[in-house]
Amino acid sequence: MNTFPPKDFQEKITITFDFTEDIVMESISNASISIDTFTGFDNSPGLVLVGPAVISDAIISQEIQGGTPYCIYRVRCTVTTNNGRILVVSSYLPISGYDSLYGENFETNSPA
Repeated sequence: MNTFPPKDFQEKITITFDFTEDIVMESISNASISIDTFTGFDNSPGLVLVGPAVISDAIISQEIQGGTPYCIYRVRCTVTTNNGRILVVSSYLPISGYDSLYGENFETNSPA
C-alpha cells in the first residue's frame, strides 16, 4: 500500500489517486473516498474529508483537512467505470503532530 507524505494537522491539502494505467478505453463514471483510522485514535475520521471526490479524466482528487496528530489514516478510493468495473486504491495518510511546530521530523522524531 502506498503512503502519502506526512500532512501537518493544521494543513488543508488535496490528495490524488491516479487510475490512468488501469483505465484504457473507459472512463470513470463514479468515485468515492472513504477514510478510517489505521493507527492512533480518532472517533470521527470522516471529518478529515472536505466535500466530495472530484473526477478529472482518470484522476480522482479529494480535499483533506485537520486530522488527529500522530494518527495514520487509511484512505480508500473506489471508482466505477462506464463498463461497470470497480477499482479500488488505498493509501496511508500520516498526520504529523505538535512536534512539527518545534522543528522535529515526524518520521524520525529527530530535529529537522
